Amino acid sequence: MARPTTRFYRVAWAFYLFLALGGLVGLAAQGRRIDLELLVVPASWWLDVGLGVGAGVALLALWLVVRRASAAARKLEEILARLLGPVGREEVLALAVISAVAEEVAFRGALQGAVGWVPAAVVFALLHLGPGAPFRLWSGYALAGGLAFGWLADHRQALAAPILGHLLVNLVQLRRLAGARGGDTAGQIPER
Repeated sequence: MARPTTRFYRVAWAFYLFLALGGLVGLAAQGRRIDLELLVVPASWWLDVGLGVGAGVALLALWLVVRRASAAARKLEEILARLLGPVGREEVLALAVISAVAEEVAFRGALQGAVGWVPAAVVFALLHLGPGAPFRLWSGYALAGGLAFGWLADHRQALAAPILGHLLVNLVQLRRLAGARGGDTAGQIPER
């Protein structure tokens, strides 16, 4: 029997679809063509894959170090796990894909094209702010990701590398937070 979709999941999908559409409109307003070359450099697509995966792995390693050293990071994970609720593998994958694509199109595509990669990364980080130390930490981590993904987009002149890196980070983190193993909630961070 299928688990009912959480309210968070439905709201997240609506938000990310809106964000992706806004990013596409922003790109079009800047005169950018929305085609394959927006995403990947065809002659060196393998470099986009390698750089994206490398950036994602580096950011995941950074989070592991921060998590071990900071009680605020562990508290943030508890908060995010409760917000996410019980989601299965398919929902985790869908959220990871839609959030990575939407955020990269909007921030590294449209916004970065308008204001540059450092200001776009700062805006990205500020949008991850919330109440208390845990969310300041999340905003700092988002700034590191925004700078890394922004540099990749600027360096490659395409979005595949930042999308792949962002997808890897979101997929690993969401799967871990949801405790999604075969659609169950084993390993989920308990509420306190």
